[in-house]
Amino acid sequence: MEQMKLWPNTLATMSPEASRGQHEQAPTFRVKVLPGGQMPICGHGGGDAGFDLFTRAIVDPRKGYLGDGMTRISAQTLPCTLDPGHKVFVGLGIAIEMHSGYWAEVRPRSSTDMGLILVTNQCVPIDAGFRAEPVAHLWNTGPEGFPIVYGERLVQLIFFGGPKPRLVDLEPGESFAHDQRRNGSFGSTGR
Repeated sequence: MEQMKLWPNTLATMSPEASRGQHEQAPTFRVKVLPGGQMPICGHGGGDAGFDLFTRAIVDPRKGYLGDGMTRISAQTLPCTLDPGHKVFVGLGIAIEMHSGYWAEVRPRSSTDMGLILVTNQCVPIDAGFRAEPVAHLWNTGPEGFPIVYGERLVQLIFFGGPKPRLVDLEPGESFAHDQRRNGSFGSTGR
């Protein structure tokens, strides 16, 4: 048995068999790449915690989603400059079919200058029943404009609820299982 040091000064035990088994039973989640989107990537041979997501467009999820799961695009397009003090929703170009019991969160990448740009929805869970485009809600807290361009990797998607999944492209002509939210967006199931 391996002992891992935890904070503050406590020990936890994990068997080598348990840590190896986490990757052997990884589920497969299907990904629908939306028009203008790109397949998420996982760096360092798949060992990173999350999957990098690519910016697709400035969107307005408060207006709901189109029938194909894509967020409604706002009048503003990429590239753009996010002015100091302003916020914007950026569509991330994919939809994912997760297994029951899983959820995901959009988090900043460590290489993104998050001292000035905050991802304000980073702890909002994306439930397994959500089949539409996740977004990043960015807020420029810095003194200068922040450029956002198409295809930029500002955020990552991290999965919770079990072993890290494998992501595979949705085959042409295939569709996801029933979407419990239909075309709803943030808070669509009520308070």
